[in-house]
Amino acid sequence: MGTIRGVESLALALLRLIGEEARKDRTVKVIAQFPVEVAPSHERETRWLNNIEAKSSAQVVLVPNKYIDTPAYDIRRVRDDEAQLPENNASAIRYPWHLSQTVQEITKEREVTRPRLP
Repeated sequence: MGTIRGVESLALALLRLIGEEARKDRTVKVIAQFPVEVAPSHERETRWLNNIEAKSSAQVVLVPNKYIDTPAYDIRRVRDDEAQLPENNASAIRYPWHLSQTVQEITKEREVTRPRLP
């Protein structure tokens, strides 16, 4: 019988997986879809994502999805020969939901409602 990861543990695991996908050869973009609760909220996580993009020269696209429950997530790697396909074009990416808030707005809202740990 397994255990379900906590939100912070899942967030760090996702950052590691995003980094692994970004470091693979010929990767131009990594698209990560995850629950809103897992959205990067700490400065440390934001710096980590910036480092991943800088070191790998791959674009990281984060998509918080309010219709996904923890611990579900989806990470998709786009190779250089797939970048021009319609499903990987940034202007053509279609998601089955409408994001009414930005990650920053969601993060601020979460910080207000999240209980502080000692």
